[in-house]
Amino acid sequence: MTILKINEIPPISSHFSPTPDTFLHDGKPVTFTYMTSLEQDPSCMTYLAKTKERNHVVVKFVTRYGVDAHLVMVAAGFTPKLLYHGVINIKDDMLSYGNMWMVIMEYVEGMTLHNAIQGKICLPEFSTSLRKAIEFLHFFISCLVTFGNQTLWSCQMGMCS
Repeated sequence: MTILKINEIPPISSHFSPTPDTFLHDGKPVTFTYMTSLEQDPSCMTYLAKTKERNHVVVKFVTRYGVDAHLVMVAAGFTPKLLYHGVINIKDDMLSYGNMWMVIMEYVEGMTLHNAIQGKICLPEFSTSLRKAIEFLHFFISCLVTFGNQTLWSCQMGMCS
């Protein structure tokens, strides 16, 4: 069984990593260095990175993202804290990336869903945890459909009925 050990990964060359290296957190720029891609696929758009403060983060590039769902899943303890979701070009001198957005979240050591699906690693509690997370997300979505966005936080706290 192989679990990614972050202290064993040297940074990847800037020639083989995306250009954006800064995001805003609490209104302040945070610079990071890419460590490795988190999937072994040429189309991978999810990376492990390290900030100048030596915090490990996950960097994703997306055209759309369920921020509300992510925040609810964070509050329920199913996903890492979301640090940034927004435009890639936060500096005036950065290139525009069109409709691409950057998502930054805390890194949690363990297996990726990609590895679990590929059968490379599968801890016994993985399927149970995944099932609970999906059931919770379905509950959240049913609350939104039934009651509308005004009850977002009530649904999150299990107060929909």
